[in-house]
Amino acid sequence: MKTEVLIIGGGPAGVEAALVASHYSNQVTLVSNTAVGDWKAGYTNIFLEQIEEIKRARSFSNPKFHRIYQDWLAHQQDLLQKANVQLVHGHASFLNESTINVITPSNHEFLLTSEKIIIANGSRPIFPENMKPNGRNIFSYQNLIEMNSIPASIIIIGDSPIGYEAVNLFRQLAVKVTWLLPEKENPLLDDDIISFMHALYQDSGVMIERGPWITDIRNGNSSVTAIRQDGEIFEAEAAFLTLGFRSNLDTLAIENTNLQLNQNGSVDCNMLGQTARESIYIVGDAQGANSLTGVQAKAMARAAALHAVGQDAVISDILPFSFNENPQIATIGEYRANGEDLYFLKTPYDTKNFKAFMANQREGFLKIVWDRQHVIKGASCIGHQAKDIISMIGWMIQHHYTIEDAERLIGPHPSAAELLVSALREVKFQQHF
Repeated sequence: MKTEVLIIGGGPAGVEAALVASHYSNQVTLVSNTAVGDWKAGYTNIFLEQIEEIKRARSFSNPKFHRIYQDWLAHQQDLLQKANVQLVHGHASFLNESTINVITPSNHEFLLTSEKIIIANGSRPIFPENMKPNGRNIFSYQNLIEMNSIPASIIIIGDSPIGYEAVNLFRQLAVKVTWLLPEKENPLLDDDIISFMHALYQDSGVMIERGPWITDIRNGNSSVTAIRQDGEIFEAEAAFLTLGFRSNLDTLAIENTNLQLNQNGSVDCNMLGQTARESIYIVGDAQGANSLTGVQAKAMARAAALHAVGQDAVISDILPFSFNENPQIATIGEYRANGEDLYFLKTPYDTKNFKAFMANQREGFLKIVWDRQHVIKGASCIGHQAKDIISMIGWMIQHHYTIEDAERLIGPHPSAAELLVSALREVKFQQHF
């Protein structure tokens, strides 16, 4: 079978690429060996929104959560079908740079050819043999839905956004949490965010231990023991791990396209995801060892799809980075203010923010960064509806708004937008422009 645009992978990036390409071609095919719309953070986001339900049931294994997720997957499939995207369920592997072999769940085998192929088959978590999640007392984001009863104590290993979210989940469930972190802080996060979140977690009883990495996890009848490189031992009823990721490109026989895997298990490509084989693009988590947020993956997929169908395509360098709930965490642009000509002001989250008072979620901050010309360059935010605030600031950055331009806006009352306007006015009138 021949198709004009072929997408391999049905996660957020694959769905986005297919929907974008479908506006310009009526021959778009998406091949996925998982349910269309499946996302590594899918269940975690449901858990974070359903804390009270988990508290009542004292379990993550809840049919309601499965129904919510299945409704989402059905919705994604419906969107693709309405866009006339051909859906194929099966495992793909390359025969050459324009042809893949697909083996369906019923073991049926057939060929697909295309002049443009977008690989969006994601990545997988990696675990040493002696530290693999078992769904009984060692967990990852993949099998947390199998936790039938909430433990009294848990060890959480890893400081990625997944690690932060896991700590947040269990501390809200009144579990005794020990959080084991590497010696170096996560370079993807703002120091202000790290300081705020660590203080928040410690105030709620989380024990944070930064030090050498964990080398072994041992199972007992009713406990788990984590052993660090320096010999220090930590014990709890359960453990949650997030140690890193590896691209799934090695499952596609990519070598048959004469492309070579790099040290990250991916293939080198340009800003648009285009490889040395110009007809093949790689987007989302398949690009490397770092796990991306959904918005990053979708932005890459959109650009690759537009380029593949001959349209103008650019990837914005102003993309929001966000995760967590209660509180939400979000950043955009040059939020660190590291440059010599960058300035910033941090505003407490409850400043003229009646929405935060009503929700009784007053903790957090908004940090706005600007340059010598008063142009807004970035921001970081922690608190109730932080993601919405960052979205508004992203729009301001893209349109080169100055502090003076933006402070003229009036936010709806009550809304989180009032905090943004209040902060902008504080910048203008207290910084003596």
